[in-house]
Amino acid sequence: MRITRLLTCLALSVAAVGWLLAEDRAAIKIVPLKQTSPASGKEMFRAYCAVCHGMDGTGNGPAAAYLTIRPVDLTRLAAVNSGKYPDLQVLQRLASKEAGHHENVGMPAWGGLLGSLNRWDPDIARHRAVNLTAFIKTIQE
Repeated sequence: MRITRLLTCLALSVAAVGWLLAEDRAAIKIVPLKQTSPASGKEMFRAYCAVCHGMDGTGNGPAAAYLTIRPVDLTRLAAVNSGKYPDLQVLQRLASKEAGHHENVGMPAWGGLLGSLNRWDPDIARHRAVNLTAFIKTIQE
């Protein structure tokens, strides 16, 4: 039951991936989570992260204006961490299945969603999180 509730909550959070905003900004279309290659951090970023963080990672995605907490500028993670990219922190945030882990930043828990893409195979879910973390490292300023 808890996993069902978590998946429902996460699916609603991920609905932002499919948001198509009408001219009056009132209509939102919810679409299912798109399957991507676990090997491509760039592909996953575009499919799952860009709607909030923007294609360039600066936090200017199409859904950003509708969020209570502005998405983090992912291009500045190293800069705000004394010039060192915080690999482990990013990986932990992406791999977390508990929504509470993200409440302070307003980001949904992606660990469960990444796991659900491959029938809850923990190795593939980890592979996804590692490759997404590595891609975010490539967009640092």
